[in-house]
Amino acid sequence: MTYLHFHAVFIVPVLAVLAFVRWKGAPTRLPRPTWSAAILCLLALGYTAPWDNYLVARGVWTYREERILAAWKLGYVPLEEYIFFVLQTILTALIFFHFASRAPAEASRITAPAGGAFRPGTIGALSMLLLTVAGGAAIFSGGRWLYFGLISAWAGPVLALHWAIGGRSLWAARRLITRAVSFATVYLWIVDAIAIDWEIWAISPHYSLGVTILGLPLEEAWFFLLTNLLVVQGLVLCAHFLPRSKGEG
Repeated sequence: MTYLHFHAVFIVPVLAVLAFVRWKGAPTRLPRPTWSAAILCLLALGYTAPWDNYLVARGVWTYREERILAAWKLGYVPLEEYIFFVLQTILTALIFFHFASRAPAEASRITAPAGGAFRPGTIGALSMLLLTVAGGAAIFSGGRWLYFGLISAWAGPVLALHWAIGGRSLWAARRLITRAVSFATVYLWIVDAIAIDWEIWAISPHYSLGVTILGLPLEEAWFFLLTNLLVVQGLVLCAHFLPRSKGEG
């Protein structure tokens, strides 16, 4: 199976089902969901591409040449990988919108005026800054800690920014976030483990801890958890800050 076949079998059909369910389902109660998803796709592509190129250049990730469109590499990364950045963002967004439509009361709290003395943004931002520092320390240690550190130091600052600018909205949407992130992450864990087992891509044993969960490297599990958090929290913040269009309730 090639990387393109992987998209065709494991990602595109699921996207089609989720899009159909979203089209037939109840409103999300969130402002401008399509714009939010489009913004997140552009941000995901722009922020992930340099980081991913560095990983491949260092040999943390590798691809078998016969499984990719080698002539279509952009930098060190095959075209299929860039496509995956966008497809994962759309998949996770559709899952989030589905759960938001099924819990309109929770969705409406995202854009409600904040009140009270509790400051979840401070706690969340500090926690994510600690994650960033831990990631930096792991990078400095190098060797088997490198991949784990690169993931943490890359995702941590953005997650900290999320909490700093929209902590109350994220806290209000915590149940929606948990459900959407859990569903998307478990599915991507499964298909990532399959892709690694079928040697579509590989993780270097020199830069990973060698700990696996049902065949999935620990770092890959961590990567999909954090990337789905980035997407879902980004969608919550878009819902909070983007103005509603005419006709939206």
